[in-house]
Amino acid sequence: MHVQERQNMRPAIANVVIALNYLTSQQYDPSTNLVQASRRSSHSEQMKFKRGDQIEVVDMGPGLLGSFYDGYIISRVGKKTYIVVFRTLLEADHSGLLREFVKAGKIRPKHADVVVSGFDLVKKVDVFANDGWWTGRIISKIGETEYLVHFDNTNQDIYPFTNIHVHQD
Repeated sequence: MHVQERQNMRPAIANVVIALNYLTSQQYDPSTNLVQASRRSSHSEQMKFKRGDQIEVVDMGPGLLGSFYDGYIISRVGKKTYIVVFRTLLEADHSGLLREFVKAGKIRPKHADVVVSGFDLVKKVDVFANDGWWTGRIISKIGETEYLVHFDNTNQDIYPFTNIHVHQD
């Protein structure tokens, strides 16, 4: 059965337009031998995601070092790029969830949530703040439900237990 015959298998037209715009914006280099390049790629570059996979995008640029953002795959564009929808980031005009082209090297599968009853001092953790997850270390416990967390790039702040997860890298 062809994709044409199965409506639920067809990509949304908006995603087709986004993909075509991306492809036409790329510079064509006829000297590139794609067959040889694909044979040399590493295992991590060969990881393939499919539509709907829950993922995390890491290293989104300057000022965001040590952070990652939850999202899911909309579609693959070429061999090393995906269209991703972020779960917590909005378009600049607030019209909906942010969609972006993301290189495969910045995408990893979503970590499983690990249930814990507390965190030890100097334990490396991920804290949900400013629409993303940031890696820091527990400095101290404040009361029964809050922790003081230190971040290398922004010093420290207090967060509730519910915003802190076990770091899994």
